[in-house]
Amino acid sequence: MYNGGVRPFGYDSISSELVPHKLERKVVEFLFDSFLEFKSTTIVAQKCFEMGFRDRDSKLMDKRKIHKILKRPIYKGYVKWNDNLFKGIHQPLVTETKWEKAQEIFAENATVSPRCKIKGLLKGFLICGKCNNYLSPNYTKKKNGNIYEYYRCASTFNNKSNTKCKGQYIPLKQAHETVFEKLLDYATETKLKIIQEKIANHNLQAQKDVNFNEADIKKSKAKLKDIKHKKELYLDSLVTGDFSKSERKKINDKIDEFSLIEKQLETDIYRLEFQLDELKDKILAIDEFKQSIIKLKLNYEALSESELKAWLKENVKQIIIDEEVIDISFKKLDF
Repeated sequence: MYNGGVRPFGYDSISSELVPHKLERKVVEFLFDSFLEFKSTTIVAQKCFEMGFRDRDSKLMDKRKIHKILKRPIYKGYVKWNDNLFKGIHQPLVTETKWEKAQEIFAENATVSPRCKIKGLLKGFLICGKCNNYLSPNYTKKKNGNIYEYYRCASTFNNKSNTKCKGQYIPLKQAHETVFEKLLDYATETKLKIIQEKIANHNLQAQKDVNFNEADIKKSKAKLKDIKHKKELYLDSLVTGDFSKSERKKINDKIDEFSLIEKQLETDIYRLEFQLDELKDKILAIDEFKQSIIKLKLNYEALSESELKAWLKENVKQIIIDEEVIDISFKKLDF
């Protein structure tokens, strides 16, 4: 038995019977929740120090170790094999939504090389609609000294690429104007009404899934209570009853059977409760999105490029562009 303090990780061997300890799940959730709140592994490390959390070697959890934990897909229920991710058969410790949000923060915190002369407001958001590659900001210096800035499909950087995409070159200024014109259009009453209807339909199904899940949890807990009661009756009978050796063996076998069912039900309840968290995460509200998009429209002209970039990071997941067709995916409207 491990006695070296709280052990929040260490599931390197995957087993279908692996059920994470509740305390271990609590600590891992603490790491992710703290990181989502403070967006800094340094601050999370300080919080761990204050809580007295240590790793499985009883050493203090520094920001390097926390960074490693937060990046590992095993905690969202996946395993890595030959650089590919596969759905594991072990119980995840955090929801996929929470894990992905942590990765988004890492991406946002990533430093930009000072040698990059053209950063581009839409860098990291624009995706080519022809081949799904990112469009990167680039520039060409003309003979007259003028600089032509544009977004360039990543497929064009490799002449040997077998992609069917012929590449896209979009003037930087044109891309910014077109995308933000599309964004501001979402603040209109007509568009918000359409989004509200989509959210209502989405939430209707999401709530049904939540209700079914809660009903399954209730049934499983009732079965667990019944099994525990039966097990206690058999245990009491061993104390109070006068049985032969063969009869005692049968009673003990029955108790073992109840114990096995009890473990299975506890595992099922753990899995269902975890699924319930994921299902509830899928229920959306338009208020937060509406407030963000209207705020953008009202202040667009006065916002600096860094402020616009911050708004994009907070609200936009990706922007697929195929010539004049633009499809924007929002973080707050993840249908």
